[in-house]
Amino acid sequence: MATLKRTFHPVGHGAFYTERFYDNLGNNIANIVFDCGCFETAKAGVSPEAFQQRINDIITSCFNKGDKIDALFVSHFHQDHINGINKLMEHCDVKRIFIPKLTPQIVLEAYLGNAMHYEDIDTIEDFLHICQDKEKTTQIGEFNFDENVRFEVLDISTVKAYMDSPSIITLIENNWQFIPFNSKNKKGEIVEAIKLDERFADIWEDDETIDIDKLSTVIQDIGIEECKKIYQSVYGEKHNSYSMTLYSGVDCGERCCLPACLHILEEYTNKMCTINCLYTGDYEASDGFASLQKFYSYFWNNIGLIQVPHHGSEKNLNNGLYSLEKICIISAGETDKYGHPDDATLDVIWKNKCLPIIITENPKTKQQFIYNL
Repeated sequence: MATLKRTFHPVGHGAFYTERFYDNLGNNIANIVFDCGCFETAKAGVSPEAFQQRINDIITSCFNKGDKIDALFVSHFHQDHINGINKLMEHCDVKRIFIPKLTPQIVLEAYLGNAMHYEDIDTIEDFLHICQDKEKTTQIGEFNFDENVRFEVLDISTVKAYMDSPSIITLIENNWQFIPFNSKNKKGEIVEAIKLDERFADIWEDDETIDIDKLSTVIQDIGIEECKKIYQSVYGEKHNSYSMTLYSGVDCGERCCLPACLHILEEYTNKMCTINCLYTGDYEASDGFASLQKFYSYFWNNIGLIQVPHHGSEKNLNNGLYSLEKICIISAGETDKYGHPDDATLDVIWKNKCLPIIITENPKTKQQFIYNL
């Protein structure tokens, strides 16, 4: 009997989630990672080097040197979700990286967003250079609801993308499925703003491609404060215009639950079948909930475990995420100066008889779910 160990690691304000599959003899046969980073610019007294060391230490404690990572899914390109990826790739053998499609608006948001929030562009520059390896990286296009979704069963040792439509579904043994969703990006205004700024005139290779090295040079030349002005003029309070989500679970058409699923205390129902999980990164459910629910409609009623978007921020809140009982994982700093998770988010979770679990940088808050498949 195969086994899955799904772990939400204690990185604090960030995201590092792993799924490790084992055969009936206990041999590790597949490893999946969703996001890999931690950072908090508002944290007083903690240096960027300390955050970097935290994620590095967790990576090396989780994986042995040379372990195979079959798939790394990256929700978006902010520092607190990617600053561990260099270490992960150095320490492990990462076979495939799945990212949102690198449209001009996403590239610009990634650079300006990291300059705005973290006063850093080196991390995103390094990561996007990794993403230019087309043999290792698969870009997930924006989903078109008119396209047919294609299902195919794959061997347990293989994670493969089918890119003949803008959607992708990957499966392994026991009809396990990994289903990423890249929603429509709403901030094409950032491209318009940059094209009006003569300082960025030379960054374009063509209308759909940005020269990363030239963009880095321009940003360094104009400085962080100018980047902040440009970013805020377009994004305002909405700082997460894109974030790829990921469903990880069984084919609910055949079975929606396993006997080994966790059942909760008496005040909660036993409908919380945690085997089917939805990772959200920093998804803007406040505006994009309808699209998210429509895309995952086949699975929606059987998702019993969800990573709460954007560390529990009220700005990414939508009541519909919690309309059915489920366990809600929130990654946030122990003394998070952003106030995450927000009281409004926790109130909605509790009122809907869902169960919030906050995972901080304290190792004792690590959560692991183990399933016999």
